[in-house]
Amino acid sequence: MHRWRPENTPYEEWFVLSGTERQHRRAELKALRPDMAASGESNYEAHHPPLAYAPLSLIDSSISESPITSRILVLRLFAAISSAVLVFFGGVALGRELELLFYATTAHIANDWLAVPLATWCFAAVAAYINKPDLRRSLPAAVWLALGLLTKAYFLAFAFWAAMIAALVMWLGHSKHKPVLIGAALVAAVAGPWYARNLVVYGNVSGTYEAFTGIGIKEAFAAVPGINWPATVSILARGSLWMGNNSGTSFSRTTLSIVLFLLVLGMTAWASRRSLIRPAERTVFAGIAVFILAMAYAACSAFACRDCSFREASPWYTQVLLVPVLALAYLGMSRWRRVGVGIAISTVALWTWVLLATWIIKLFPMYSGGGSAPMHFSDVWDWYAYRATTEASAFSLTALAPAPVLYAGLLVSIGLAVTLSISVVSGIIESRPRRRGNN
Repeated sequence: MHRWRPENTPYEEWFVLSGTERQHRRAELKALRPDMAASGESNYEAHHPPLAYAPLSLIDSSISESPITSRILVLRLFAAISSAVLVFFGGVALGRELELLFYATTAHIANDWLAVPLATWCFAAVAAYINKPDLRRSLPAAVWLALGLLTKAYFLAFAFWAAMIAALVMWLGHSKHKPVLIGAALVAAVAGPWYARNLVVYGNVSGTYEAFTGIGIKEAFAAVPGINWPATVSILARGSLWMGNNSGTSFSRTTLSIVLFLLVLGMTAWASRRSLIRPAERTVFAGIAVFILAMAYAACSAFACRDCSFREASPWYTQVLLVPVLALAYLGMSRWRRVGVGIAISTVALWTWVLLATWIIKLFPMYSGGGSAPMHFSDVWDWYAYRATTEASAFSLTALAPAPVLYAGLLVSIGLAVTLSISVVSGIIESRPRRRGNN
C-alpha cells in the first residue's frame, strides 16, 4: 500500500514508533468522523456503479458516531459474510447447471464483495439458460447481469458475453426471440439509466476513472508494447489466489505456482475430453475468455493512465473468475478417473494450507510487529510460544479488534477450515470411480 500511497505508514515504520506514539495515533484515528470536505483528493470509487455501496452506506450512516475502527470492522464483517454466502450458493448453482456432482466445494470495503458473487450467479444463470433457453431461465440471467452492471463496470464484458451467447442461441434456432428481447429490455431498464448518466456526466459509457482521464481504445492499445506481459500474467494469476489482505506482502511462489499448476492440469483434463463437454460448459468457458480479454484491456488502460495511482494489473479482478475456473477444472478432474482424484485432493489440501498459513504465519505476526519476512517452522514456534502474548497490546493497536478476540476468531477459522477440508476430501474419496478403466 505504501508503494501506491507514500503518505501511508508502512508496518516496519509503525512498529519502530514508541508505544506512546502508537497509542496517540490510534486515538487520533478513533476520533475521526465522516467529513466529505476534508479531502481534496479525487475519489476513484466515485466512478463506480452504486449497488454495492448502497447497503454499506446505510450501515455506515447508522453507526456514523462510532469510531472509524469499529465502523470498518462492522462493514468488513458484513461484506465478508455476505460475499461468502452469495459465492457459496452461486457456486452450488453453477455446479448444478454443469452437473458437477463430483464434489462441491472477501472483506474489501468497496464493491468487490458484491461483484464476485454476482459474477458467479451470472455464470450460473446463463448456463441454466443454455440448458433450457426459455423465458423462465432468461429472466434470472437478465436480473443477475443487471445487478452486476449496477455494481461494477467490468460487467460490461459479461454483458457482451451474454449478448453474444443469446444471439448465437437464436441464430441456431434453439430459442425464440421473446425470451431474449424481454431479458435485454429488463437489463436496459434496470442498468441503462446508470450508464446513460455516465455518458452525460463523464462523456463515456463505462464511467471508469481511466476513461474519465481520457484513456480510450487508442491509448490502451498504444500501451501494449510497453507492458511486461509475463510479469503481468504472473501478478494476475497469483493475485487471484493470495493478496495478503492488501498488505503487499509476499507468499511462497512455489506454493502458489503448484496451486496454479494443479488448476491448469484440471482445465487441461476438461478440455481434452471434448466429447463430454456440454454446451453450458462451453458457454462458461467463453465467459472466462471474454473476461480475460477485458482484464488485458484494463491492464493496458491502467498502464496508459498517467494520473492513476495504480498503474499496473489489478489482481482483484481475476478473483471474479475463481469459481467458474474451479468449476471447469474440477469437472476435468472428475473425468480423469483416479489421477483426477489425486489432483483434487492435493488441490483441497494446498488451498487449506494457504488459508491457514495466511493468518498463522503471515498476517498475525506481521500485525503484531513480527515483520513480513518469511518464517520457518522454528520462527513460528518461537513467535507463538514466547512473543505473541507480549506483543498482544501492539496487535490490538494495529488491528480493528482486541487481540484476544482476533485469536479466538483464528481458532474458529482453523477449526472450520480443517473440518471443511476433511469433509470435502471425504466426499472426493467416496465419489471416486468404482469401475476399472484407463487413467
